[in-house]
Amino acid sequence: MSAATPLARLSLGALAVVAAFGLYFSDNIRGYYRFKEACAKEGGLRLFEPIPMDVGWSADSANDARAAAQLKHVAFVRFVDKQDGKAYEVRYLKGNPGDDSSYETTSANLAVPVAYAWHWVSENVPGELRMTRSGVRVVNLATGRIALQWEQIGYSTFDPNRTLLAAPSGNACHSWAGIWAEENQAKYFRN
Repeated sequence: MSAATPLARLSLGALAVVAAFGLYFSDNIRGYYRFKEACAKEGGLRLFEPIPMDVGWSADSANDARAAAQLKHVAFVRFVDKQDGKAYEVRYLKGNPGDDSSYETTSANLAVPVAYAWHWVSENVPGELRMTRSGVRVVNLATGRIALQWEQIGYSTFDPNRTLLAAPSGNACHSWAGIWAEENQAKYFRN
């Protein structure tokens, strides 16, 4: 029997290191490819039906109402204040969306119905490792069906609790800010 050459031993050792590395990080590698797949299939804009222009919407909170009101062709967005229990309507006037002066907030005119509801969604993706989805679902209140969905998919390559100094390793696709992009808003509404 002949002894293995030094080059063969080095090759086997390198192969063993690569195999151990791949095995140790297999969940991360699989998770990253699942993230890329989810980005392609579920992320970004999904328009199920065009939305009529200039109708009223509802939202779950004042902040959500302000976010929805920034869309062109939304007449107003109604919400119920959690502190005083009263209904209000928000209209985006113009200017910096972060400034209070860019909005008009009035008592709600309950005689005017709302047709769509804006819902902010943020959740872990069931069955996936460190993958989340966040974004907006706009529901047609007459049918109960989703008319528009914008989702950002997020994935953390490594568990921050198991990294040096809890180093972040987040990835995201289809930033939820894209819902307000001019080219996307042109797709949402119909006359």
